[in-house]
Amino acid sequence: HVLSGYNHLQRIKENGLYKESLILWKYLSKIKDEEFHEAKYRANAQREIETIESTAAYYLRRIEWVPNKLGEFLRPCDITKEDLYEGFEWNDNAVFLKNLGFGDKTKAPSDMASVLKKAGFRISSADEQWLRMTDAEKQEFLQFISAKAAKSKSKNLTISEALIGENKEQNTYDEVDDYGRDVSVKNASNYAKNRQKDFEESLSTAHSQNCVWKYTCENKGNGIEKQFVKEQYHGKCQICGREAIIKHDGQQYFEAINIINTSSLNSNYLSSIEKGWNTLSLCPNCAAEYRYCAKNLDSIESQIEETVVESKKNEFIDLYIQLKGEKTKISFTPKHFISLKTAFKIFKDHENNS
Repeated sequence: HVLSGYNHLQRIKENGLYKESLILWKYLSKIKDEEFHEAKYRANAQREIETIESTAAYYLRRIEWVPNKLGEFLRPCDITKEDLYEGFEWNDNAVFLKNLGFGDKTKAPSDMASVLKKAGFRISSADEQWLRMTDAEKQEFLQFISAKAAKSKSKNLTISEALIGENKEQNTYDEVDDYGRDVSVKNASNYAKNRQKDFEESLSTAHSQNCVWKYTCENKGNGIEKQFVKEQYHGKCQICGREAIIKHDGQQYFEAINIINTSSLNSNYLSSIEKGWNTLSLCPNCAAEYRYCAKNLDSIESQIEETVVESKKNEFIDLYIQLKGEKTKISFTPKHFISLKTAFKIFKDHENNS
C-alpha cells in the first residue's frame, strides 16, 4: 500500500497539525488487516513472492507525527499509550499501529538501505549514500545538481549568444608607452592565418581548469591572457586611454577583463583563451564599469566582421559599444583585433558545421 501524502505527513510536526494527526490516528486505529503493513514483490519470475514494508508503514514508522501530552510530536515507537495527547485514544485491536512498533523502542525503524539489503536487494554505494541522507542533505544535493545542469546548459551557447549574453540593463540604484608607437602588423594576412591555425587546433585541445566547491571554476589561463594584453598595451586602458597604475614595487597594475564571461563560453573555446582574443586591458574604473554597469554589445559582432586590418598600417582599430547608455570606444591593436576577428570566424564556422 502506497502513502501518497508523504510531504504532508512531514509537515505535521513542522506546522503543528494536531487535527490532521488525530484524523490519521483514528483512521489507522481502525485498520485490522495485516496487508496494509506489507508490500509483496517478486525479484523475477523464478523467485518466490516475498514481503517488505509498505511505503505507508515505512514512513509512518519513521516520521514524528504522534503528539504526546506535552504536544511534542514523536515517532510511534517513542511514545506509549499513557502519554498520548488529549483526544488520542488507544485501541488494543489497532493491528496496524502495533505493527508500526507503537510504544516499543526495541522496534525502532532501520534506514531504507538496511531494509533493502535485508530483503535481498543489491544497491550501489551511491544509492546507499543517497538513502542514508537527511532530507536537508538531499535538498542541498539537488540544488547542486540543478546548478550544475544550468551551468552545463550555458556552455551550449553559440559565440554570438554568449556575446549578447553580456548585455546588461541599468537598474536604479614598466615601459611607458602610448598610442603613438608602431602597433602595425607587417603582414596582416599571414598573422590572421597563424591565428586561424591556433584557434582551429584549440577546438580539439582540452582546457586546463580547476573546479572547486560552491560550483565555481578557477581559470588558470588568466596569467597568459594578461601577459598578451600587457605586451599589446603596456597597461594602458583600451577605453579611456589612461596609463597603467605603477605600484609601490614599480610594477604596472591594470585589469585584464574578459569581453565575454568564460562561464558562458562553450568549453571547446576555452583552450584558446590564452591567445588574448577575449581579453581587454582596462584601468580599474573602466574595468568596474564594464563588469557591472549597463552595457550593450549588440553591434560589436557586425563591426568585427566588417572591419578589415591593413598590413603595415600603424593605427588602432576602434569598436563601439553602449556603456552606461553612452556610445563608448574600445581601441584594439591590429594583432589583438585580428585575434578577436579570427576567433569569431573559426568558432562560428565550427558551430555552423556541427
